[in-house]
Amino acid sequence: HGLSRRFRLFLAPRGLPGFDAVLGWAVGRPRLRRSPLLLGDAFVDRDLIAGDFDELFLQPLHRDRTRLAAAGRVLRSFEPRHVEGLAELHGRIDVPVQLVWGEQDAFFPVAWAHEMVDTFADARLHVVPRAGLFSHEERPAEVAGALLPVLTGV
Repeated sequence: HGLSRRFRLFLAPRGLPGFDAVLGWAVGRPRLRRSPLLLGDAFVDRDLIAGDFDELFLQPLHRDRTRLAAAGRVLRSFEPRHVEGLAELHGRIDVPVQLVWGEQDAFFPVAWAHEMVDTFADARLHVVPRAGLFSHEERPAEVAGALLPVLTGV
């Protein structure tokens, strides 16, 4: 499928001059980061953008220039063409794979995940209801419950 429209919109400004500074400033502003143009679509429950996610992920980007610069480099280095080659790569993975997907992920639609399962030799999909891109933040116990059997071989 390539990249969703929502993900392309998120990536679009990454090459503009001053992008890192604007990103760092924006993630430090609660109303802005809750906007669908930034992170609002990444969560079903936008209140979760505050709290641990803010403290452990957003504030370091807002306050630490080194981390912000690293995040900017990651975003600028992202190559959409690599996404198009994932199906072939998945077929070479010879261990069990557990996909865990937020039912309401606006960045990577769950319908794509259903199609992706068959590109692996041995994969299962667990869809997390009432969760978006950061399903591990919204429903951590359910995500852990889906991953543990594969990680522990039980």
